Amino acid sequence: MSYVSQSTVMLAVNFSFLAVPGVVTPNTAASKIEIIIYCSVVSTIGSIVFSFALLNVYSDPGLMVAGPAAVAMRTLGQRKWGMACLAITHSLPIACLVWSIALFSTALAIQIFSPKEPPTVATLGVECLVLVLFGVMSGLVMPLFSRNDDVDGGDDGDDSDDSDDKISSLTGSRHDIEEGLGK
Repeated sequence: MSYVSQSTVMLAVNFSFLAVPGVVTPNTAASKIEIIIYCSVVSTIGSIVFSFALLNVYSDPGLMVAGPAAVAMRTLGQRKWGMACLAITHSLPIACLVWSIALFSTALAIQIFSPKEPPTVATLGVECLVLVLFGVMSGLVMPLFSRNDDVDGGDDGDDSDDSDDKISSLTGSRHDIEEGLGK
């Protein structure tokens, strides 16, 4: 679980940000920045807890063998919400980590842009513009390097989807697959 180390770093960053002079003012109510950072801390701790919980549940050596793992997946797939719950459960650590990063970035932006000093705003504005332009340009350039899997070289006017035919040709017939699963 690599999210544990990333979440631990994010937790250290959050608490370090709270130690910056001027972020936390003693003897006053909590500021917007403090509340956002505390929410980020809670989200980071949630990511760590979910990562360790998943590590504890799936550290059974019996599930490392293909046979028992396939049986577990088959029984899970037969339940009404089995696969959806599995997908959501396994995405919780990264989801909490992403929320933590987003909340920290928001608090940092509030802290940076709150002083209205022209040199600070001008410098950060130019940097933000460069980042946006970089993102737009990479979005325009990346499709040029994407791989085209279409063998015949273009659209033949047929609107049908050939993906089922491709899959069945690779995996065999449905009858063969069901025989292999023991149905």
